[in-house]
Amino acid sequence: MPHPFSKHASKPGRSAGAFEQYRPELRRFLRRHVREAQAANDLAQEVYLRLLRFPPEEVVRQPQAYLYRVASNVVHDFNLRVREERVSFDSSTVDALTERPHTLPADELVDQLDLEQEVDRVLARLPEAWRAALVLRKRDGLSYPEIAKAMDVSVHTVKKYIARGVAMCRTMERER
Repeated sequence: MPHPFSKHASKPGRSAGAFEQYRPELRRFLRRHVREAQAANDLAQEVYLRLLRFPPEEVVRQPQAYLYRVASNVVHDFNLRVREERVSFDSSTVDALTERPHTLPADELVDQLDLEQEVDRVLARLPEAWRAALVLRKRDGLSYPEIAKAMDVSVHTVKKYIARGVAMCRTMERER
């Protein structure tokens, strides 16, 4: 099987252009492989972002095949994340509530726990790197350079992850 991209391909093509050309088919492909329409839309966006990372000096010989390979990888990564999701709770909140159980009225306690569960659900839908950057910034209070060092990425990348993560959280909040 020939390598799907090469510097010496006879017909130059751009991998991101393939996304536009095959977008309807790609969306149907993704929709067949994930349960939620929103998840399929998110995965399509991830496919596009991965295609943008493809070196512009390289030429894709078979853009449709390459596009579907990237999409298959994205679906595989998504399904792994879904399988690995665990029910989680904030142990420090539970500990604090058990130490002083009567400080909050029951309805406020329920609201607080519901909010924390909703935050967990929203964060679980973010790509892992975006989630990590947001948690390190908001929960742990790390600076951008500290996060960049911890994640072994550039400060620019950390800023991009946080901005995209916050934007996606806001979008999910509006949809709720």
